[in-house]
Amino acid sequence: MKTALAFAILLVLSACAVASGPTTPSPNETVTAFFAHIHAAEFDEAERLLTTEPPIPLNEIETDRLFSQHDNETIEGNRAYIHLSINNLDFAWIMNEVISQSFFWAFEEVTEEELYELVNELLTEKMNSLDTPLVESKVVLVLELENNEWRITPDDEFFDGLTGGVLSFAEYVAGW
Repeated sequence: MKTALAFAILLVLSACAVASGPTTPSPNETVTAFFAHIHAAEFDEAERLLTTEPPIPLNEIETDRLFSQHDNETIEGNRAYIHLSINNLDFAWIMNEVISQSFFWAFEEVTEEELYELVNELLTEKMNSLDTPLVESKVVLVLELENNEWRITPDDEFFDGLTGGVLSFAEYVAGW
């Protein structure tokens, strides 16, 4: 009798699992997975969660001090909105430091190759320094439900936050 009851319960649970089908990760779970893939250097998996190709390769994002926090998930039909706060190295500050020092080197008797090497060393030093400030970007991230899967619809603000302001800095320099 116990075996028959256990078999019946197992049969009902199996039918429920098959009927419900695979579960769709929530928009918050999708954003969490995206950042987990970025930190694990699984860039193809992270890119699969985006609706469009990123303007810069994801493997060029500095991840050592990249931090994100998200909340306030709102779902409206096939769209979801998440308030996202991204902290990363302040690229504009780093470039200001590098450019300031580069002007001094440019007036010294160094070759172009030596100048390039000095700039790369300083850039690496600033990016690795714990004294380099972080910049916080607040973004409303839009996700779209495609084929029963939430995917991030990134915009320039999102990528600017991921890169610590690289896009803003490039726009600023282009406007000179």
